[in-house]
Amino acid sequence: MSAGRYEIFDDGPCIRIVSPDSTISTIVGRPVGYHIDDAVIGAIRQQARDIADLKDTLADEVTANEAFRKAGGARDDEDMPTFCARLIAERDAYKHDALALMKISAGAIQALEQTEKERDQLRADLAAAVAERDEARTAYQVRNTEWHQHELIALALAERYKLRAEQAEARIAAIEAAPVVALVEGGEGFRYLSWGQLPPVGIELIARPAKD
Repeated sequence: MSAGRYEIFDDGPCIRIVSPDSTISTIVGRPVGYHIDDAVIGAIRQQARDIADLKDTLADEVTANEAFRKAGGARDDEDMPTFCARLIAERDAYKHDALALMKISAGAIQALEQTEKERDQLRADLAAAVAERDEARTAYQVRNTEWHQHELIALALAERYKLRAEQAEARIAAIEAAPVVALVEGGEGFRYLSWGQLPPVGIELIARPAKD
């Protein structure tokens, strides 16, 4: 209770009123032979209950203020108005800094969004380039396979023609190296064969082509 005020206690059948310095204690009840108005007693008891509720409310507020001061970092030399004024000033400073950061962040967000768009475009271009490269690689592989097959065919044909040429050259060489076994001669209106050294039996005789 504040200094200079009486404290009232409700003891049930009577009410006790104590002075601020606790030197005077007055009991209000229903002594024998005396009549006290019930309205007076009810009013005193209601006042006692109101004072008790006020004390509880003040105690709760003090507890809440102490918790608030502790959580907010109140200094020992700061009363509540000074402490709250400092908090408000710090809040306003933070708000000012936050607004500045929001402006900077807005520009950064726009730049980031632009960067995202450019990155997406680069990804699309890269995907298109990769697809084009893969298509060209596939076409090159197909053409390379075809060229390789044509090369193999050409090599096979070349080998075949080379073999035939070698065989033809060998046959021509054999023909060129074949001995003359007979000559066609003529004179005075008739022709006859002039025999040379005949080859063994079973050897086919052919006409050797004329030399250039």
